[in-house]
Amino acid sequence: DNAVPDQVSVAHSPSQTIPSDISMRMYPDPLSQSGIISVMSSNSQRVRITLADILGRTVVTLRDRIVEQGTTNIDIDGSSLQTGTYVLWVFAGGVRRHMVVEVLH
Repeated sequence: DNAVPDQVSVAHSPSQTIPSDISMRMYPDPLSQSGIISVMSSNSQRVRITLADILGRTVVTLRDRIVEQGTTNIDIDGSSLQTGTYVLWVFAGGVRRHMVVEVLH
């Protein structure tokens, strides 16, 4: 019998990450020597922040740990990066955000 059930129930485990709102900004933009990335999170959760080149290859992982609710500031050293365009990715609680970052020397 290939009957399809009328309803499907999904159990929610308290340990599951609840999707949240997360946003970010970076200054200065464009980046030259050093800068700060501000990540604003609506709840305490694991956050992974990476910087990738324009081809999508991860150049550096800036953060991969639990951050508290509110704003977290992360230093970024642009002196070791080549001049060019990068993508800053933030992954948290099933949410993914990105922004384009220009590095100029």
